[in-house]
This record gives sequence, structure tokens and C-alpha cells, in this order.
Amino acid sequence: SYSLMDIEDPFRPKKNITVYTKPGGTKKAFSVKKKEFIYPCGLYTVNGKKIYLKVKCKGGKTGYIDPKKVSTYLDETNHV
Repeated sequence: SYSLMDIEDPFRPKKNITVYTKPGGTKKAFSVKKKEFIYPCGLYTVNGKKIYLKVKCKGGKTGYIDPKKVSTYLDETNHV
């Protein structure tokens, strides 16, 4: 896993998304509605190949998304 010390600015998905309990998992942690803010927390790899982003919602829940499958609005200059 890798921490994201430089990236603390929130971003917003362009559509409703499901956030999962573990990288590559299928168990739902929570949902994020279109344009709701989520905060990046870290990067995780599965088998050294697939990358997942650990995110946190404003309520404090955390989970994982596949950043390649989530289109976002960037409110600041984020570089993921």
C-alpha cells in the first residue's frame, strides 16, 4: 500500500458509485452519489498488478474503488 501525502483534496464522481470493503472485493462498504465529495486516502495493489484507491466519505467511512472505472470531476489540481 502507498499513502497519498500530496493529495488531500476531495473529488466527485460523475455518476453514483459503489465503494467496496477491500481492494478487488465485491462486498459493498457504502455508496457515493453523483457529485458527492470523496477523499483519497491511499493506493493499494492486488498481486502487484491492479491498483485500487482507498477513499473516505465525509461521514468517515472508508473503502476501495477501481480508479479506472470511476470518472470524476476535479475541483482542484489533483494528480492520481
